[in-house]
Amino acid sequence: CSTENGENPPPARPPRRRGHLPGSQRRRAYNRMRRQKRRKLLFYIAAFLAVIVVAVVLCLTVLFRITAIDVEGDTRYSADDLIAACGIEPGENLFLADTKGAEAALAEKYPYLATVEVHRSLPARIEISVTDAVVSCAAAWNNQYLLLDKTGKVLEITGTPPDGTPVCTGLSVKSAQLGQKVELDDPEQLSLYAEVAGAVSESGLEPVTSIDVSDAFNLKVVCQNEAGNRMTLELGNENYLSKKLRFAKATLEQKLSDSAAGTFDLSLVTQEKSLTFFSLDPVESTPEESPSSEDPDSGTGTSSEESGGEGTASIPEDAPYFVQNGGYTYNGDGTYTDADGNVFDSSGNWLYNENY
Repeated sequence: CSTENGENPPPARPPRRRGHLPGSQRRRAYNRMRRQKRRKLLFYIAAFLAVIVVAVVLCLTVLFRITAIDVEGDTRYSADDLIAACGIEPGENLFLADTKGAEAALAEKYPYLATVEVHRSLPARIEISVTDAVVSCAAAWNNQYLLLDKTGKVLEITGTPPDGTPVCTGLSVKSAQLGQKVELDDPEQLSLYAEVAGAVSESGLEPVTSIDVSDAFNLKVVCQNEAGNRMTLELGNENYLSKKLRFAKATLEQKLSDSAAGTFDLSLVTQEKSLTFFSLDPVESTPEESPSSEDPDSGTGTSSEESGGEGTASIPEDAPYFVQNGGYTYNGDGTYTDADGNVFDSSGNWLYNENY
């Protein structure tokens, strides 16, 4: 239909649904909801941070007060001295305690401490764990002796080395300070000493009377047996030191008599083989100990039965020293066999075992 003017009327608007808003109103409502959510989120974050701050303040001011300081480990120093020197006092806050500073203070004041660890233990304890260093040798310096551990740390400066302490020769000491590593004219010599001393400690070889590092290609360690006789171990260079000393320890304990003395050359011991040489010192025999040189037919000489059993030759008069101590059988070909079946040549070198 048309109007009176002949124009068509505008189309009728569709009926508005209930709850339906125009586009602009919808955008305003959406933005308002977003702002409300943002405010809630900020409120929750602020509340959470406030709780954290209050908790931290309580922990640092009221809670976790140190109630005890304990010392663990075997040491020459008393627990009271260590606690007093660490700088941490009961009543301090556990988390504000300077544990690293305490470790540094203890290590500086007490040179015999090899390791120092200070750590916190909840709810309110400080634990100090310590271990003492072991004296590896004494080195001469300025008419005194430096007692060194196996790393070269100066543990003590004394006029005379304690009894049983090995003396180290070949170290050119430049300066020394308690609790610090000794300073040498040749810095590489310190690492060489540390290798030798560490290998001696690891092998368990004892008692050691001296260590010689004056020649890097002819390192020497001297040990003493129960009879007071000394055996010089020639180690060569620093390669395979641990194996050389372990081999020496086993050989000295199992193969040689307690009174043997001389030189044990281990310079050719490698990863694959263990080639060694003995050079035993001669010793004067007493009439009771020396073998008889009389005719075996007279009944006073050493017969084959007396020297080890059937089919064995009598021990010659010029037999090596280690054979003269007894317990060996001469095989007639320049070799000797002990009671365990180990066969040695005239120089004392182990060849093989008859039982295997």
